[in-house]
Amino acid sequence: MIRTEHLDESTAQRLLEDPLFAEELLREGLQALVDGEIEMGKSLICDCIEATVGFDNVANDINESPASVRHMFSADGNPNIDNLFDVIVNLQKHGGLSLEVSTQAH
Repeated sequence: MIRTEHLDESTAQRLLEDPLFAEELLREGLQALVDGEIEMGKSLICDCIEATVGFDNVANDINESPASVRHMFSADGNPNIDNLFDVIVNLQKHGGLSLEVSTQAH
């Protein structure tokens, strides 16, 4: 089983077994980024990567090293927009996740 820095074992297992739970984690990560909660957003996306597709697979698909992808989503990381969306596309394609964007008036 994949063990993440941020997730307990039962949550990591649920992410592997429940695509809807993984989608929600990714959605929450992206919503956090949109809301300006950058550290939280990166952390949630990092957890989603590790518990579903894995850093090695994402890195291979976006032509980066696993260490570089890990760094992008670390507290000190700053993924550029191309890499961020490459990762999101990868999670949807290989992680069986699906996201939609919608607007909502406040």
